[in-house]
Amino acid sequence: MGWEILLLWFAPAVVFALVLRLPAVIDLIHEAWLRRRARRLASGPTIERLAADLRRISAEIERIQRVDQPYKVTRLRAAIAAYDDTLLTCCRTLGVQPPRDRGPLDARERLDAEVALIQEGMTW
Repeated sequence: MGWEILLLWFAPAVVFALVLRLPAVIDLIHEAWLRRRARRLASGPTIERLAADLRRISAEIERIQRVDQPYKVTRLRAAIAAYDDTLLTCCRTLGVQPPRDRGPLDARERLDAEVALIQEGMTW
């Protein structure tokens, strides 16, 4: 019976202390979530993989332009969108300021991004 009285006596103090600490606990949980998210985002494709993707997509764009296939314009737009997306990912990975956060890029923005990546030592 003695522990029940102690529990009733100290329970309000414990609850009050927890309520006072709740914002700090929420901040700790939020920081842990942000760190975990940053690690997950940082574990994206390697720069070598991105360079290989750029080479592959560039070759696909050239192939689409040479060959007369059904839906050529649609295929070309899709390939260029994939190229732009990969180019922007390369910029973010190497710490280069991308011309935009998202594509599609116009020809000038694409060229500026390519030049910036080449200046950082990237080849594809």
